[in-house]
Amino acid sequence: MINTNVLGAGAPLTRGVLCVSERHDCFDHHLAQLYTIKQLRKALRQREDRAQVAVGLEAFQRIHQTYLDRYVSADPNYGLNELFRDVDWQQTWGYDPLHYAPILEDARRTGMRLVGLSPPDELLDAVARAGGVRNLESPLWPFLPEGGVCNDNAPGRVERLYGSSVDAERLTAVQNFRDEYMADAAARHYDAKKTRDGWLVLLAGQRHVANRDGLPDRVARRVARAASTPAHGDAVFRGVHTILPETTNFPVKLACLPSSTYGDVVWLQPKSADFDPSKVNRAPRPAKSRA
Repeated sequence: MINTNVLGAGAPLTRGVLCVSERHDCFDHHLAQLYTIKQLRKALRQREDRAQVAVGLEAFQRIHQTYLDRYVSADPNYGLNELFRDVDWQQTWGYDPLHYAPILEDARRTGMRLVGLSPPDELLDAVARAGGVRNLESPLWPFLPEGGVCNDNAPGRVERLYGSSVDAERLTAVQNFRDEYMADAAARHYDAKKTRDGWLVLLAGQRHVANRDGLPDRVARRVARAASTPAHGDAVFRGVHTILPETTNFPVKLACLPSSTYGDVVWLQPKSADFDPSKVNRAPRPAKSRA
């Protein structure tokens, strides 16, 4: 799948984006993400494609970039404990850090760049109080994604995300801000001097990735523009692809499979015996709920 559908055939140098979703509290989903990262690197090596691979994570904020860079640099005095301490993990994310450890350790071992995607809590809280960016106070405008936030929702997006909630429109506006901010962070990874190029694997919650109308479409618009500069003209842009791990009962009933618009690849995984749907994405933590 990585070789044919994603990389195409024959190009000596490629670039593009893979969005791989997660249920934040599911270790199997994080292992699927790590497997995807490794398979992408392997496929590039086999093709003698010189493209580099980087990983963007919703679990980290853009303001955490200095800490992520120091961790990947393999500073012997700066490991996972120091990274989680400096980003105040329990407050800013709060899910089990050991679920993310294999991906982080792989990045440190291989020198793979890690990119913080999420907005800082203070900005997210302000947008949530305002019910979206349209009513945001002007002093905060400079901190919004470059080019603004698109609130033109695809048909069915509001109902799909928040059902018949009386706050559905407001909640979707906040979700749109989060998607746009992460897409802007992804585009900023590709700088004009071409010191960073290649493939970016984005790891984010299911609501951000499913049906493409959240993070993937916004990333496609922004990264295609960033990758079209003269400094990036010698690589083939392969677009934005989505992979969604899904936990389900086996054998799988055909009627339970998602529609073709849900994602490019749906990775079905069996539910464990102790699976409790009431606890999905509700790990006890002081930070606010993340989708």
